[in-house]
Amino acid sequence: MQVEAEAMALLPVARDEIGLDFAIIGPNVQQPDSVDVLLVAARQETINERAELALAVGLKPHIVDLESQALIAAVREMLRLNDTQAGYLLGVIHIDAEQGCIYFIQGESILFERQLNSNVVRRESNTSEAIAQEFNRALQLLHTASSTVSLHHVYLLGAFPADLPQHLAKKISVGVSALNPWEQFAIGSAAVSSPTEHPSACTLACGLAMRSFDP
Repeated sequence: MQVEAEAMALLPVARDEIGLDFAIIGPNVQQPDSVDVLLVAARQETINERAELALAVGLKPHIVDLESQALIAAVREMLRLNDTQAGYLLGVIHIDAEQGCIYFIQGESILFERQLNSNVVRRESNTSEAIAQEFNRALQLLHTASSTVSLHHVYLLGAFPADLPQHLAKKISVGVSALNPWEQFAIGSAAVSSPTEHPSACTLACGLAMRSFDP
């Protein structure tokens, strides 16, 4: 009830127009008697549209997930399989055919999220340099907004330009590498990677498939 009350004080919409959910992150550093929560709010009509699509094909929806949370769930699992320590500050760049997004994660939390300008992703020339500049700006904003540790590594997902790792490593002076769910996860014999699509583009689907819940 307290989370909902505080949420409604921040959101400029009526309660019946939005769906709310939250997860407890842990004790607040500055106020030990309080806890930090991750709040998620979405317009109810948007939730209903997706639920109706599932019902139309004979499925009963139990969870409407967030793209960022599903994506990072898969990333965290791949990093766990790589024995990457959870305390590191990591950058993640996910790019598909139309848009891209930058995430900074530490442990179980997404500390910062920034969507790339669509013009940057679609630009035919100097795409890698433009993405590297956007990432560097996002990193500076993160450090300005919070006292975080130094960036440890950057992981790339999706259909990113082949020369992006080199541009990014030069710009920020940390290691850069690709994450490939087809190589990290145990894949059933019926699942195959399309030869026309970068294999990391399926990371979001992997994150959705990993979602568990009590029936």
